[in-house]
Amino acid sequence: MKSRLQTCWLASIIIVAFAGPGSDARGDDCRPTQERVVFEAPAAYRAQPDDAEVVEVFTGAGLAGGRIRLTIRRLQLRLGAYLDPRLFVLASDDLGQSWEGIPDEGFTPLITPGVRLVKATSDSKHLYRYLSELGLYLRSKDGGETWALPQYNVEGESSGRFASEVAGRRGYIVSAHMMALDPHDPLRLFATLWVVPWTALFHPTNLPSHLVPGTFVSSDGGENWAKFTDALLADNPMGIHPANSHVFWGRGREGIVRSNDGGKHWYLAGDQTEMLSHPVVREPGSPGGTAVLESRGLEVIQFVPDPNDREAVFVVTNKGVYRTLDGGNSWVRLRIGAPELDGIHNLALTPSNASQVVVGTTHGILYSDDRGCHFRQIYPQVD
Repeated sequence: MKSRLQTCWLASIIIVAFAGPGSDARGDDCRPTQERVVFEAPAAYRAQPDDAEVVEVFTGAGLAGGRIRLTIRRLQLRLGAYLDPRLFVLASDDLGQSWEGIPDEGFTPLITPGVRLVKATSDSKHLYRYLSELGLYLRSKDGGETWALPQYNVEGESSGRFASEVAGRRGYIVSAHMMALDPHDPLRLFATLWVVPWTALFHPTNLPSHLVPGTFVSSDGGENWAKFTDALLADNPMGIHPANSHVFWGRGREGIVRSNDGGKHWYLAGDQTEMLSHPVVREPGSPGGTAVLESRGLEVIQFVPDPNDREAVFVVTNKGVYRTLDGGNSWVRLRIGAPELDGIHNLALTPSNASQVVVGTTHGILYSDDRGCHFRQIYPQVD
């Protein structure tokens, strides 16, 4: 047991946490996808004091053990809206046995829908900050000392002209929703583009927004954009293999898809019948009662390819975390506590040892050292 713990301590982890009532979220074993699962209702409007998401997992020189940094956002639920957010960053280098506060905004290399603070995996000096006032990302090449607004030219046209042509009128701008940041190139971005009325960024409007079909790529940090593929759904994250830039994962119209040639061709990754099915949830106040949520299907939150295994990838979804070790031919759902719809925020692997998995959930941070088959809680601390 001692040698196992010493191996675990090689990790270094940054975590963003949100306040809100905790639970025992320990897991055991992997679920075959054929197993019927009844989910607890989403906790979207219930304050969870241990709510937390992973920001970064890293190893580096001078670390005595795995360093874990947590950003905790305490939220106050009032009239159906979260008010008065207060950010705190905690750090631990002993897998959660002790914590200390540090000044850190929480820039992350983990791309999930709506991510606002992004750090490039290949160069930590390259940062991207989303400004809701612009609907765009600013870019920094010096660790946040200075910031620049990219041009966001699309298909050879200026941002303003492209937006006017798509909308058929003036008063519209291009807005970008990041899908991926190439782990090999800090300036290569992938995004869904929208053309929106600029007033919509400040207050509700009756003017329509326009989705620009396809996934777009920029090779110069957002200055110029061109269509990358039409095979993926809008506003869904992508996964790019850290050791093989030709291997991509994404959410296609028929399910999880994979490309082995840099996005030129895509194919469906195995049988996903259960993954794509509508979730069955427990009906509150009705012992034993369940209901099928016809309005919800598979919603992908994050792709996390194993840097040491081209055929392995973790997929974080609204229905939990799925894992394949054979390129998508077969899938399992990780057993991460009691199943809760929308209960998993994100996931990170330790670069030096991808068998170490860290998961952010509505009930805290969980850790596994066997590729996700067994978990234990590391935040909040368990007596």
